[in-house]
This record gives sequence, C-alpha cells and structure tokens, in this order.
Amino acid sequence: MQKIKISFVLVIILTISNLHAQDSIVYIQSNSVLFSNRYVFFNDGTFKHYFHTDDGQTWFGVGEFTDKGRKRILNFKDSDLTLIKNRELTHFESNFKRILLKRGKIYKSIDYYYTSRKKYVQFKRANSIEKKQ
Repeated sequence: MQKIKISFVLVIILTISNLHAQDSIVYIQSNSVLFSNRYVFFNDGTFKHYFHTDDGQTWFGVGEFTDKGRKRILNFKDSDLTLIKNRELTHFESNFKRILLKRGKIYKSIDYYYTSRKKYVQFKRANSIEKKQ
C-alpha cells in the first residue's frame, strides 16, 4: 500500500513538472491588419523577431534579452542566414538594442516600423509556442 501511495505522488509530481516545460513565449503586435509583427522569447534568454509586411518583405532578427525591472532589453546580434528560406525579400536586423516596456500582461514599444499613427505599439501574448532550432 505504501508503494502505491509513493508511486501515485511521484506520477502527480512528474505530471505537474511537465506542464511547465514550455520553452518559448510568443508576443504579437495587437491591432495589426496588414502586417505581422512578433517576438519569440526562449527560456535560455534568446529571442527571434519576425516582421512581415503586406508587400512581401520580411524583417528578421535574433539576439539575447535581459529583464531589468519593467524593461526587457533586446540585444540584436548577427542573424543566422540558414533559418530564412526566401532571402530576396528578407532584411536582417543586427547589432543594435531595442527596449520593450512591461505594462501588466503586455509589452509596449516605440513604433519603429510606423505601423500605426501612434508613437507606441503593444505586444500581447499569443497562444502559440515555437520550438528553438
């Protein structure tokens, strides 16, 4: 009987620990109709940024992030060219910093791509998960 209890508790603990095994969180820009702007943050402190425009252009960047208070500081590094299939219309973001401000459950950023008439855009957490390659 004691072995059954221990086994049952062990199964419960392993099940709960697997629920927290998500390795990425995706944030997408809200209120964007003609383009797609998203950040994928990985548990190891790295990220990927994808920005797709309505005319077929893609902006792509990778790097490392650090959290300091309400700020998430993104350090864009040289992009891995093997991850992009269509290089003709791809622009690579590299070697610069960007800051996202945490506001509750969203991130706020300056509108670097002029996608809205506002100075700032918001990124909300998406339900999708991306695996790191």
